[in-house]
Amino acid sequence: MHTVYEVNTMTAEPDTTINVNSQDLQALGNAGINKADIEQMLHALATDLRSGNEAAVHDQANGLTAAEIEILREGGAYGLDDTSPGALARSRRLAVMRLQLEFKQLQRDSLYASAVAELLGISAARVRQLTNPGNPGLYSFKGGRSKAWFPRWQFVESSVIPNLRLLLQALSHQAHPVTVQQFMTQVNNDLWSSELEENLSPRDWLIAGYPAEPVLSLIRDI
Repeated sequence: MHTVYEVNTMTAEPDTTINVNSQDLQALGNAGINKADIEQMLHALATDLRSGNEAAVHDQANGLTAAEIEILREGGAYGLDDTSPGALARSRRLAVMRLQLEFKQLQRDSLYASAVAELLGISAARVRQLTNPGNPGLYSFKGGRSKAWFPRWQFVESSVIPNLRLLLQALSHQAHPVTVQQFMTQVNNDLWSSELEENLSPRDWLIAGYPAEPVLSLIRDI
């Protein structure tokens, strides 16, 4: 079954329709990605195609590092190994679009500073102090209207995960929030728990009380 999007054109040509699989549409909706988000991504892609500015796609603020490309590849992205100019440009565009959608989802799932203050039982002023780049005690990123957003991965019950401050000291300021989210929440093959007999995500590893050093070594590379 397909859902049909109607796209109004600005010319005298007939309207164009886009068929979208209903299951895909539901998956996007469950992830917090709505029609407006999709329209924005399509518009951004079309704008870039009209401009022909390949470098802008690769070098924009939401551009991809080697680590982000690898994460996308592990998540099922394809075409990233094709070295032809057209394929590389197309892969970059698709990867950036995916990253932008995941960023929107991350933003919607994150907490405002006021919610963090309530969760931790501290003042809003203290929350702001804990985002000091020189010695951060909380991880945040800038969202719409330059507001700070706090991803949920760093919290457990009414506290922060163990060794969060050490983690943030080792984390590059250039790491994209989506990359950090994926790193912290996805199972890592280098974090094996002999007690549980399974690999853990960095977040679960720290919550379980294991030493921070293996996670610190890994996060320095993202």
